[in-house]
Amino acid sequence: MKSFATLRSAAALGLFVALPAAAQPQPPTVVWEQPARAGTVAFSPDGEVVASGGIASVNPFAFGRVDLWDADDGTQLAHRETHTFLIGATNEVMFSPDGATLASANGTVYCAPNGGCSPDRPGLFTWTVPALDPLAGRDDLSPAAAVAFAPDGAALAVAYFYDNDGVVRTHDPTTLATVRQLPGHQYTAADVAYAPDGTLLASVGDDGQLRLWDAATGAPVRVLEHGSYLEGGDPISVAFSPDGQYVATSGDGYNLRARVWRVAGGALVHDLDAGITPTSYGSAVVAFTPNGNYLVGGFQQYVPGDNWRGGVRFWSVATGDIVLEYAESGPPPYFGGVTSLAFSPGQDSLFAYTVAGRVKVVRTPISLAGGTPTPSEADPLPEGYRLSGAYPNPFNPSTTLTLEVAAAQRVRVEAFDAVGRRVATLFDGPVTPGAPRSLSFEAGGLPSGPYLLRVTGETFRATRRVTLLK
Repeated sequence: MKSFATLRSAAALGLFVALPAAAQPQPPTVVWEQPARAGTVAFSPDGEVVASGGIASVNPFAFGRVDLWDADDGTQLAHRETHTFLIGATNEVMFSPDGATLASANGTVYCAPNGGCSPDRPGLFTWTVPALDPLAGRDDLSPAAAVAFAPDGAALAVAYFYDNDGVVRTHDPTTLATVRQLPGHQYTAADVAYAPDGTLLASVGDDGQLRLWDAATGAPVRVLEHGSYLEGGDPISVAFSPDGQYVATSGDGYNLRARVWRVAGGALVHDLDAGITPTSYGSAVVAFTPNGNYLVGGFQQYVPGDNWRGGVRFWSVATGDIVLEYAESGPPPYFGGVTSLAFSPGQDSLFAYTVAGRVKVVRTPISLAGGTPTPSEADPLPEGYRLSGAYPNPFNPSTTLTLEVAAAQRVRVEAFDAVGRRVATLFDGPVTPGAPRSLSFEAGGLPSGPYLLRVTGETFRATRRVTLLK
């Protein structure tokens, strides 16, 4: 799972949340860990090999590396550096469906000591498994952020950044010849994923959107709004549930959210808090467990006054509740949070992640056996309401959010400026179940700056922060 976030921070293993003692599972058991300057990780289809990618050197240049590890004990099976120092860091690795090939997506992370970052050193490569002998390579495209094989192995999808239009391309997996180019996102396409049946291709990028494409034709199917850098995070991670019913995203920025949609119809199922604290900012990546029972988030975030921190959080797909959470960090002074997640395909409770440049394989205390749950149709709003993020955000002159309620009630929606003065009443009236209410904040006559939207019902209260930029 994708790790398109700069390598940063965090501290020793310890619980984040205070669940009741009887209900709190023990943290995962560490099976092995290896230093690898890694930022991305993947399991082979048979679960016997773990691949990682990252940085081979950081002085004076950063260039890429790929490694293979025995999933049982962490023995290094192979190591390769990505050809020359002119090739940037490995941003993602992915096995082909038959496990015989590893693909790597490369792009620079190097910034000069006197300032400025170089938008070059692209690379897209394939390697044999387990020897990591080079198969095919391209260095004539933009830096690559993420890569995904189609389930039948017939195509390779790649997200590109520093492309000025954030394109997504599909390639022939043998020759790496470009087959199709999709319009993509604003400047950066950050992650790509195929649906398990191969019919859909999903991409996310810095325009705040999750886009679904027809994998066979490249035709757009649906656009869903994850959020913005200031509200929810620019989406950098996308994953399908194993049965293909759901698609999830998470982002990089402030007020981080992890969101889960139904693939059929695009209805929002869960809007989950992906922040370590209310004031932290940074990144979150997501992956579904192989049985589909849980969505798992990996965090790398700055907590004001406390440095960079990281962690892992398990949410129930059925209810959206947190069932396990623990802190996970590298040593001082640089720390380093979780930047990538991958689960063994065998539902054997093994999962891997990268933290502070290390590859870590652990065994979760939560059972990963069983099939994908379905969120209850009788109670689709576990908290009694669902309030979307505001979009667009930042905005000018208007932004909109959507409210759903489980029980009929009167709701009042107000806007306040930075010093707490009420500047507008957006809505004051009844809201009924099954009838989502669109709420618009028209701010054409107000000055630029941050505003707080407060939604007060008879059974709940919620807020959303928005920024007006003129």
